[in-house]
Amino acid sequence: MALAITSKGTAFEGDGTTLLSSLTITAGATVVVCTSHRTSASISSVVYNDGSDDYALTLRSSIDNANHAYVSIYSLDNAAGSAGSGSILGTLNISDALGFVVYQIAGAAAANAFDKQAAATGRSTTPNSGTSDVTFQDDEAVIGIFGSEDSITVNSWDGTCTDNIQSRSDSSRHIQAATKIITSAAACNIAATISTKNYWAACVATFKATGTAIKTVDGLAKASVKTVMGLAIANVKTIDGLA
Repeated sequence: MALAITSKGTAFEGDGTTLLSSLTITAGATVVVCTSHRTSASISSVVYNDGSDDYALTLRSSIDNANHAYVSIYSLDNAAGSAGSGSILGTLNISDALGFVVYQIAGAAAANAFDKQAAATGRSTTPNSGTSDVTFQDDEAVIGIFGSEDSITVNSWDGTCTDNIQSRSDSSRHIQAATKIITSAAACNIAATISTKNYWAACVATFKATGTAIKTVDGLAKASVKTVMGLAIANVKTIDGLA
């Protein structure tokens, strides 16, 4: 199955409530939740419920800009399907709202889909997560987010992520998210030019497609790798189940 990224919604909610409900999630897809808040102390867990059971998402990337902006990316592989009955729940440690965006990746690896990440903070008109290490394989889904302290306008998207753009803003949470499907192994980022100088935090994560041939090993082109765990590369048939 070819990779496909679909936005499933964005909102602001808080106090441990349901973040988003009435979701339809494709069985076997990877669910990705991007969050934005002023401080990392606000989030203790993110959970997907398929209508009957809870499944905890795993934190893949996060960064805190000294209580000005905090962003994170969580994911869950091989999600149970839900036909309009799915929901995302967040457990918050403070009485305040959390900004979030939900994406679904169809065609991602059923296990260990998460691959690379990068994260950075700053105060400027050019938020940029910095670039990840080169992806493990050619076909990967890239999802990025940046949050700002104040409301801003994005003048241009300048990095890897330029598709499925999602934006939400309220008095203290400002979230921008975007995606990209790549078909050649690459170092990836989320970057933009914004309207006013602002404190920001940004992170990006990549997710492997199922059944795709490996192009890199620990950031090196496969053709340049001579041994893996002491074995000649010519004698290695698979790595993590991939050729």
